[in-house]
Amino acid sequence: IRPLDRIYIEIFLEDSYSFKEHNDFSKRGFETIVKVQKQQIDSVHKVNQEYIFLDRTLLGYYALFEKMGAVVDSRFAIEMMREYQRSTK
Repeated sequence: IRPLDRIYIEIFLEDSYSFKEHNDFSKRGFETIVKVQKQQIDSVHKVNQEYIFLDRTLLGYYALFEKMGAVVDSRFAIEMMREYQRSTK
């Protein structure tokens, strides 16, 4: 669901992601979820509530990373995604 995908992809654009440098990440994520939910109010295709729940959970973890000032090494996750893509071709 766009624009949610852009929020999650942001972390994997580089080998690491600093939540200290991007300390507005979870705020932007929660604002994006609210925006998507508002767009779905009158939509024929409703957002799956479980999907939104998972996004909120992940954003909660990211909020903790921000408070810790964590730097996340995303190389392992990037490689896992590449392996998955190769295996599904």
